[in-house]
Amino acid sequence: MRSMNSTRIMELRQSQGWTQERLATESGVGLRTIQRLEAGQDASLETLSLVAEALRVPVRDLFTTIDDAGLSDRVDSLEDRTDEQQAARDRIAGAWRWLYIGVGLEPHLDEMYPLSRGKQSRRAPQRAAR
Repeated sequence: MRSMNSTRIMELRQSQGWTQERLATESGVGLRTIQRLEAGQDASLETLSLVAEALRVPVRDLFTTIDDAGLSDRVDSLEDRTDEQQAARDRIAGAWRWLYIGVGLEPHLDEMYPLSRGKQSRRAPQRAAR
């Protein structure tokens, strides 16, 4: 993977008013990993996805530019898979919700089982022009 701009994650973190420790906690990665990312070192797409999710931005927004076509394709694929998985979860949750309503129970799935983003907190897809 090519190095990303070292100030982009720092800029996003600071716009939230977060310390490196807070971003590490919110994203579920180590403090040292956050420090490395902000220093411009490479990371896996999984790590970048966790950080992006904590910052509530698409993975692509962690970069100022993505010059590597292979990396760009992997980021697009990751975002597409995430969107597909969320859509599938929403369909299943909706079906269960109607079932619960039909038998007189009001569900609270997101409160009981917060496996992914709810509709209200889901970010709108923000993809840069390719």
